[in-house]
Amino acid sequence: MDLRQTTDYREINSVTEVMAAVIPILSLVMENARGKQHFGLFGFLKYFWQLPLAEFCQEWMSYMTDEKIFTPRRVPQGCSDAAIHFQKTMEKCFATLLYNHLLVWIDDLVLYADDIDTYLDKLTELFSLLNDFGLKLSVKKSRLSDRGKVVWQYNRCERSST
Repeated sequence: MDLRQTTDYREINSVTEVMAAVIPILSLVMENARGKQHFGLFGFLKYFWQLPLAEFCQEWMSYMTDEKIFTPRRVPQGCSDAAIHFQKTMEKCFATLLYNHLLVWIDDLVLYADDIDTYLDKLTELFSLLNDFGLKLSVKKSRLSDRGKVVWQYNRCERSST
């Protein structure tokens, strides 16, 4: 079982000005992938922790255990804007692929293309961007290549029958 540490940030969240942002509507963005022939599914490893926490926020997010006080240097799970911050950061990182060959939903990615050559080119570009931004994928949550039907975020993508 993959355990994730979560801290009760309700008090700090109650006085935090939340980010105004829009998360993509999956049923709409999934239309970009419908009928494609090749798919790859990817999940990030400890996704929030891959992003640095702004220095001025670090003391506010500190928490205490029976042994010591911890001050996070990475975005912790449980703070009010973590998911939207991660989504928007990933959209910026993958802007060259987004909606043409890649969909992002928080910590999950689906890469797609009409043909294997394009898919392999876009896979190389994806890995290059991951490297450029220092992002890491989970091997357990990723599949490099899939032809046919894939289920992503409870939505099914099917390759066209031609």
